Amino acid sequence: MTTITTTVPRINVHFFYKQVNKKDLEKGLENEAAVAKANEIIKDIKSEGEAGLPELGSLSGATGRPIKILDKKGQFVCIIGEDKGGKPIEVEYHKPNGNNLSGHWTLPGGREPVENNTGENNCLFNVVAVIQMN
Repeated sequence: MTTITTTVPRINVHFFYKQVNKKDLEKGLENEAAVAKANEIIKDIKSEGEAGLPELGSLSGATGRPIKILDKKGQFVCIIGEDKGGKPIEVEYHKPNGNNLSGHWTLPGGREPVENNTGENNCLFNVVAVIQMN
């Protein structure tokens, strides 16, 4: 099980659109609600759903690095996977607005990755892949 830690209270992390009840996840595979939620998240991602908090934890685990989240002004919001070593992967989150109804992930400074654009709603994965490869 991936441990997700943040440096801000959960209630203040407004951009994590998928709510995962920590108590549902504590018992792992023994908890039917946790298994159902995990299956829902997997199905959503497979059908080009948006990436968020659950995927950030998994990406931190897969890369073995913490992920530092910045807001659109480049201000620190939180770190996912603080227990991982190495230099943090920095990603910038842009909240939903009139032009982008679901929010968007970019490189710091609002830069779009020019390589590895893998499709719709893959912006978080694309950003992490570019940083991890460099």
